[in-house]
Amino acid sequence: MSARVIGPVAADDCSLGRPVFGDAGLQQEFDRLGYVVVDLLDASSVERLRSTYFDARDSAEGVNPPGAYNDAYAEFSVIHSRPDFRRDAFDVINEITAPRAGRHLVDYRPLVANFVNKPPGTGVVPAHQNWAVVDERRYQSVSVWIALSDCGIDDGAMWMAPGSHRRLRGPRGMWGLAAFVGIDEADIESVLTPVPVRAGQAVILDDALVHYSPPNKGTEDRLAVQFVMIPAEADALFSTQVGGDERYLEVEVRVVEPEFFFDFWHGDGDDDYGRVIDHIRVPVVSFTAEDLAALADPAAPPHPQRMGQQSALGWIDTDRAGAGRHGDALGAILRRELDGVTVHDVLDADAVGGVLRALESEPAAMSPVLFGQVIGRPLAEHRAQGEGDSLEDYLRQADRCRRLIRQAFGFDPHERIADVLSALGGGVEVRPPSLDGAGYNPGSVRWYEGGGGGLPAHVENEFEMHADASMQHLRQVVDTRDHLSFFVVLQRPTAGGALTLYDAVDGDRLPRVDPWVEDGRDDAPLDPLVLTTLDPPVGAMVVFGGGWRWHRVDPVTGPRARVTYGAFGARFRDGDGIAVWF
Repeated sequence: MSARVIGPVAADDCSLGRPVFGDAGLQQEFDRLGYVVVDLLDASSVERLRSTYFDARDSAEGVNPPGAYNDAYAEFSVIHSRPDFRRDAFDVINEITAPRAGRHLVDYRPLVANFVNKPPGTGVVPAHQNWAVVDERRYQSVSVWIALSDCGIDDGAMWMAPGSHRRLRGPRGMWGLAAFVGIDEADIESVLTPVPVRAGQAVILDDALVHYSPPNKGTEDRLAVQFVMIPAEADALFSTQVGGDERYLEVEVRVVEPEFFFDFWHGDGDDDYGRVIDHIRVPVVSFTAEDLAALADPAAPPHPQRMGQQSALGWIDTDRAGAGRHGDALGAILRRELDGVTVHDVLDADAVGGVLRALESEPAAMSPVLFGQVIGRPLAEHRAQGEGDSLEDYLRQADRCRRLIRQAFGFDPHERIADVLSALGGGVEVRPPSLDGAGYNPGSVRWYEGGGGGLPAHVENEFEMHADASMQHLRQVVDTRDHLSFFVVLQRPTAGGALTLYDAVDGDRLPRVDPWVEDGRDDAPLDPLVLTTLDPPVGAMVVFGGGWRWHRVDPVTGPRARVTYGAFGARFRDGDGIAVWF
């Protein structure tokens, strides 16, 4: 009797009801894209992992036996290194990573711990899917891929085919690399989405997701960790090709333990830790560039464009009375179909001077932020001060902030702004989220001091603030990715402070841009991509796709600060209105 044929299946034909993530927002994003990015390791943990690898590499024995590693490709310790190093690597990676990954994943256990290194000028990883180490018709294994150095596009970052994890599930082993081998690099990069990350950030991906990474064009080693984890109740599987023809591969399926991979060479592991449970046949598959494009979900983030091809999508200029004539503007911004709107005369320009004097007489209510200060305390700063997921202090300060601003204005500016936003949204309700009856801060006043800089080029999506513990409740109730930003000008600075928009959106290929650090970034490489600048008058409001359109606030100079009232906005997940928060 011939072996069963098990070919690729779509997720719709699988039973994948088990949650991967405890956080509903992360789960939703993972279901849609096949990957999420989270902040995972602190600097000391990153350094310990780096030392584990580099100390071994620089030792007399080195990491790899002679001839084991071909430096045209990336170096994988689970494939190339000495068995004793693999054991040590598993112990250290598991000790550091498992507890932190466990804060996100629902009852997952470790299977493979792997250092992945790309020396400068080397390290291509062709388009592929990872090994299928569970029955993918029932379970989802994940690779927790952690950058141990800042990893931009030129450093060999990973590129993803978002949504492809839902289309090709089933047995895969070492032969899986052959499926995409005929596709040119340029065609791959025209379809896949790059995912640059900072040291300590993790990309958690479904092992069925199609992904790729180009060579490291930087000057330093690009070191990362791949930590494969599976549901605790699932059998760990490994499939080995043992024969076949041009149509089918003959495959043995084993149940394995982590130790199977400690002495693993050319697809064969340690049989003391593996037991054959099945013989199957797997169809030989080969994909074209057109196939790869079809695997990526059209509802996922847009494919990266070549530099200079992502033009502005459009801008509306209106006034408060005319906002209702543009009732689809908010929806269009959130769909990436419109860059933004300027609405004039939202606040009385002649009255805001007294408002600022009143607020500036309350220095105790101000909090320092990058290149300035704000009234109250932003949710992002609450995270930065390490208070975990308790929002008690943030909500208390939000209430105080709103009362202080209402007193200074003589009315609630949020209500005025919410009315305008509602008109731009076709009458949708605009309100801050609430937790246990306490409301989030719907907006605050921010000062950019002269000589203190502006706000360097960025997209809000890149900060992955959505994965932080203090954002957990917000992400549960609000679809924060690709959100909009808005601000009303209260005072124009002596010079500078304009909003600059770039000819680039989140997911585009960009010139080499340094990762964001505590004091911002050098955004000079983006200067050739400047698309337009906006410098609206006092009282006007700007609403734009700050989550996805690259932008900056130009440096402020002179004695007079740039002062705005603003916040962020996005749809409630239940569809009941637009949430605003700061």
